[in-house]
Amino acid sequence: MIPADCRVLTAKDLFVAQAAMTGESLPVEKFAHPGDGLAGLLEQHNLLFMCTNVVSGTATAIVLATGTRTYIRTLAQRSTATDRAPTAFQAGVNSVSWLLIRFALVMVPFVLLINGWTKGDWTEAFLFALSVAVGLTPEMLPMIVTSTLAKGAVLLSRRKVIVKRLDAIQNFGAMEVLCTDKTGTLTQDKIALERHTDVFDRADQPARPRGAGARGAAELAAAVAGLPQGGRNPVRLRAPPHVGGGVRARGSSRADLQGRSGGDAGGMQHRARERPGQAAG
Repeated sequence: MIPADCRVLTAKDLFVAQAAMTGESLPVEKFAHPGDGLAGLLEQHNLLFMCTNVVSGTATAIVLATGTRTYIRTLAQRSTATDRAPTAFQAGVNSVSWLLIRFALVMVPFVLLINGWTKGDWTEAFLFALSVAVGLTPEMLPMIVTSTLAKGAVLLSRRKVIVKRLDAIQNFGAMEVLCTDKTGTLTQDKIALERHTDVFDRADQPARPRGAGARGAAELAAAVAGLPQGGRNPVRLRAPPHVGGGVRARGSSRADLQGRSGGDAGGMQHRARERPGQAAG
């Protein structure tokens, strides 16, 4: 375990696992010379970071930062920062709240003056204006907002989406496409075929069992090997037999192959007998 951020001075076959920083499962080789100047800190070949592990090799390095000044500490502070930008939902709620406050500030003095001027009792007019201000204040707005967001979180949880911040639910609802990325520490580096379709987006036929193609290829090779030297290959396959859609493979059977091969051999021998006679004549 590397205890601090360091710069490599000398290295010999040094490989460092940076899964805690980058998520890459494979170790990265480090060198004494710096990498590309335009690359990020994690891509520099001569820098070692705290909380990474040395897999193999030896090196000599100088300490650059320790404790709270390390790079991983900076990443932790960024991930736990509370000064986040307000969401669209928060901006909408704040806009409605300020609108009601402005409306109350305009209506309360107007109601106070009209009621006090007409009735002459300013105390009663003040109490009435105060009740109007309280009535314009949305006391139930926080509870309504929270209950609505909680219902949305329950609906998202049924679709296997866990929302940690309720005020971000509206942003999720406004999305059309959500792209996520899994790092190498969460994948198995294996590809599994779930289903396959043809060019018309129809479910294709299941794949042939293992060994069927090998047996067919062996029989075809044996038939072709039985042909005489220089003979014509009578096998004419139009399409592979596993192609769907009513297309069938056309070719010659094994008996037909043997018959044709014998006929071709006899014809070649007959022509060979005729040529010497013609030359002598």
